Amino acid sequence: MKNSGNRHEDALAVHYNQGSYPAYLGQEELSEMMHFRTLTHWHEEFEFLRVLSGGMLHEIEGVTVELTAGDLLFVNVHRMHRSKRMTRGGQASACVFQIMQFHPSALYGDLVLTRRTVLPLMNSRNCSYVHIAHDDPDAETWHTLFDLCFRFAGASDAERSAGLTGAAYMLLALLTGVCRREILPETGSRDSTELRDVRRMLSYIYANYQEKIGLDDIAGEIAASRSRCARLFRKYMDHAPVEFLNIYRLQAASEKLLDGTETIASIALSCGFSDQSYFGKAFQKAYGMSPGKYRALGGRVQVTEDPGRDEQQTQKDIPGI
Repeated sequence: MKNSGNRHEDALAVHYNQGSYPAYLGQEELSEMMHFRTLTHWHEEFEFLRVLSGGMLHEIEGVTVELTAGDLLFVNVHRMHRSKRMTRGGQASACVFQIMQFHPSALYGDLVLTRRTVLPLMNSRNCSYVHIAHDDPDAETWHTLFDLCFRFAGASDAERSAGLTGAAYMLLALLTGVCRREILPETGSRDSTELRDVRRMLSYIYANYQEKIGLDDIAGEIAASRSRCARLFRKYMDHAPVEFLNIYRLQAASEKLLDGTETIASIALSCGFSDQSYFGKAFQKAYGMSPGKYRALGGRVQVTEDPGRDEQQTQKDIPGI
């Protein structure tokens, strides 16, 4: 049975790594991600990002922000966003960055503050992101709070919860001071409709990637023609619809390979690939190694080249779709 995408508004479940505290803190590199980018997603958590070296492009609700070393970014809850590598003069920039994701419930302890600050920020239709440039007058304060958060990440559970809560409240205080002047520009009705339709199609893919679905199913989620569906994916995803579906299936398979002892054949089938041989070749092309080797190395790989894309690839070219 296929699920309607609009019943799956929360496309990404953030895996917390801070004990009992509902947050994820980590350091990542774009060079370790397939196609040097994150897939478009949204989640219930506030997200804070800091670029340590290099640069990246971060797209929020269709608006692209250029981030370089020392820049920081806040992304509000339920905003559709993604990161991708930045290219200058024909050269791709490597990028190392830190990311923090806090569930709003971590700030619900003070009911007055929740009512006056947390909930208005979450429900704001304008404040989708805040970009703090490295030379912003408040940048040093933001960096200090980032450093505090990562310092407390290594503390005992009680100290960590107290420290992260305090730092999160201070980050919230900074946000309330700048979100009025640093907001996502209003989008026209056409762009708003497009973003809504893209979100619905992505939700459909995320909910049904294990099933035998294809271009007609994805376009049918918004009652659109195949050509309109393809145009929207090219505009917002940089991929054709079925190509994006296949990339997401490979990403899901890569996570399953590290989660347990499920056989590779079973993983391929559960991620929508009816042909294990095709799955192995697609995985090799995307990650530079076989699924078995990827599992053996614990997923610690570095992609050295963009695997590229076949612009003419269609639904019939991908087994299992």
